[in-house]
Amino acid sequence: MQTRSRRWMMWALMASLLLHILSIGGDTLLRFADAWERDEPLTLRKPTKSLTSMDIPEDEPAHTLAGVKPAEQLSVQFGPAPAKAKAARRVVAAAKAGKTKVVASAVAAATASSASAVASAGTASGVAVVASAPQPVTPAASMVAAAPTVVPSAPETLPTPQPEIPREKQFPRKVEITYLWTAVPVKMLWEVDHGQYKLSLHGGLFGRTRDIVSEGKVGKTGVIPQRFSDTKDGKLLNEATFDWDAQNVQLNDDGKTSLEALKLGDQDLFSAAFQFALQGSKMKNFTFSMVSGRKLYRDVKFELRGEGTLTLGDKRIDAILLRGEFEDRVFEFWLAPEWNNMPVRIHLTLGKENTFNIWASQITINGETVLYSPNQQRQNGGLRR
Repeated sequence: MQTRSRRWMMWALMASLLLHILSIGGDTLLRFADAWERDEPLTLRKPTKSLTSMDIPEDEPAHTLAGVKPAEQLSVQFGPAPAKAKAARRVVAAAKAGKTKVVASAVAAATASSASAVASAGTASGVAVVASAPQPVTPAASMVAAAPTVVPSAPETLPTPQPEIPREKQFPRKVEITYLWTAVPVKMLWEVDHGQYKLSLHGGLFGRTRDIVSEGKVGKTGVIPQRFSDTKDGKLLNEATFDWDAQNVQLNDDGKTSLEALKLGDQDLFSAAFQFALQGSKMKNFTFSMVSGRKLYRDVKFELRGEGTLTLGDKRIDAILLRGEFEDRVFEFWLAPEWNNMPVRIHLTLGKENTFNIWASQITINGETVLYSPNQQRQNGGLRR
């Protein structure tokens, strides 16, 4: 009897443990099954859509007075009073002409005119006026009775405001994409702030983590990486440091360093996807080097292979495939024109034991979710927004 009771207790414990595992990892198992199905080859066709080139809007001004330039010069001009203006002008003109006698007579006339005016005013009021000898007129003396005239400096020409970028051509400043890497969810974050970008990918399962970061500059010329790093379980595996002034990149593969030459337009493994997305049809050169922290893949030639329809969540999305090869290495980026050319699938083959094959399952662009994962749809009662 006790043996049978113990047996039932063991079965109950195992059933409880199994249900507990499924409750924790059930979504991961569903993702694994979904990812397994996606390994089937995709049918390519001639592209019906194009990768429209985009621009990143300029940053908002730091305050409301941004762009308003304060006056750099304020001119204050002193001149003779209106009653003496004509005589003063004759004095200045004569001085410029070098006519000494004319200057003297003009000064005398101006002084006599002033004295006569004062004497007349004194006689009319009954006050005795004693005339003194004429004094030479100096600039300081002429300034005593002068009324200041404020002459504003000429307004500076303000820069012509740039035309506003149409919304459909504005490249997003913030994008969050959750990919599936086999059964492992990988979260990617793209952020732009004052001409600097940061692209980070984070994946983790059962306490194991993987972090890949690309950061640098971004603008009208596209994406310019400055640092790339690959970290596993908190330990740096490799990194690449770009020096565009010296036109080289320093690779650090687990402490082993090397220096490689760079050319304008070279990218790291993941910045390349956003270079294609941002530049689109504006790109003139589809051949550039790809950089990881371990190696530089020289002059990878990318080709537009076609368009395919990917099943992402419960949506079917048309994406354009750009593919490049270097010996046995393969670089594939699937970009969705419907979503600002975002990379909805990235497939990198860097060796037998180093392959990335990630599919988007959730996408949020500038705060708006455009693709919900199947798990989110179940939580929302199967409703789509």
